Formats: sequence, C-alpha cells, structure tokens
Amino acid sequence: MSASAIKGTPRRRRWIARAALGVGVALTLVAATLAWGWWVQPSVLVVPLRQVGYWRLGVTLKSVDVGGHAWPYLEAGPADGPPMVFLHGYGTSKDAMMSMASYFARRGWRTLAPDLPGFAAHPFHRGERHDGAFYAREVGRFMDAVGVPLELARAYTPSPHTLALNGYNYWAADRRHPCSVLGMLYALEVIASVYGGPFASAIRESLLLEGDRGV
Repeated sequence: MSASAIKGTPRRRRWIARAALGVGVALTLVAATLAWGWWVQPSVLVVPLRQVGYWRLGVTLKSVDVGGHAWPYLEAGPADGPPMVFLHGYGTSKDAMMSMASYFARRGWRTLAPDLPGFAAHPFHRGERHDGAFYAREVGRFMDAVGVPLELARAYTPSPHTLALNGYNYWAADRRHPCSVLGMLYALEVIASVYGGPFASAIRESLLLEGDRGV
C-alpha cells in the first residue's frame, strides 16, 4: 500500500485529528495561563522568571532577623570580599538591584540588596513611623546583622566621579522642576545619616556649582 493510501485511511485521519486537538488544547492552556498571569495574577509569571534571573546572575535569596523582623535580601560574591550594600528606591525592591549586585560580585565584592520595610516582600513594621530617621536606623541595624559594620561605611570617601554626578543631578533636577532639589536633599540626608561624616560632606561639596559645572 502506498504512503498516500495509508495517509488517507480513517484510522490515520482520526490520529491526526486527535493530535491536532491535543496541540490545540495545550496551546489554549498556555495562552490562558499567560493571560491570567499578565492581567489577574502576575506572580504566576513573575515568580518563576525571577528565580531564573537569580540563577542566571548568580545571586542568592536570603533572609536575616533584625529586631524581630525578617529582612529578605539578595547576596552575591565572595563572603570575605569587601561589602557593598545596594538600597532600592521608592516603589521598587531588591530585584531592581540584582544586575548591579551581580556585576560587582563578579569583580570580588560581597554585595547585598535588601527589601526595605514596606516594600516588596518586607511588610511594614507595626507601630513604627516609616520616615527618614526610621529607614536610616533600620538600614544600619540590617548592616550590623549581615556583618557589615557601620565603621566601614563611615570610612568610605566618595570618588570625584560620585561628587560630580550628585552635583549634576541636583542642577538638572532644579532646572526641570524648581524646588524638587529640596526633596532630593532630604532623601540624601537620610543616606548621610547612615553613612556619617564623609558622605554628608560629599553632599555639600557636590552642590557647589558654577553655571552648569561642578567645582
């Protein structure tokens, strides 16, 4: 019997129809799952994709107890490397820092990126006012808990590049949105209260501008 004859038998046609139906059902389920994850339950997509990102970048998800609160954080790099702590901004999380953390980890740094209280997987701390003083204090406690003494941060002197970048950011923000620099100053003063004198001095120096040039 020829191949064309076999192809045309009723049994062969039924097998092809069932296979096509199975493929159609599978594709429908995949599409429904993607739609559900995209519009209804993003964690269906985000969680596995995030784990793939951790694996690809070589970062590890950890947690440490700080004053009775679990702090989730990402860590990468050698345990005995010089420490570098990444703090995310408002409305984001530790995951926004993982690419940079991985970059410096591959160059010998021990990098740590926590979820700050009230963001992502870190709930608000009941009974606490989540203001700048709160975050400055709690970040310091987190650093102690993961073995990054504040003395190391206080001894750090920012590079000229950091000073120039800070100065330019303030100048550009004030040009586009007058008075917004006041908010930026407040946010950076929170950081300065954690890092101490050298960083606070860097803030002042970075604001010394003449026209569009930092001096």
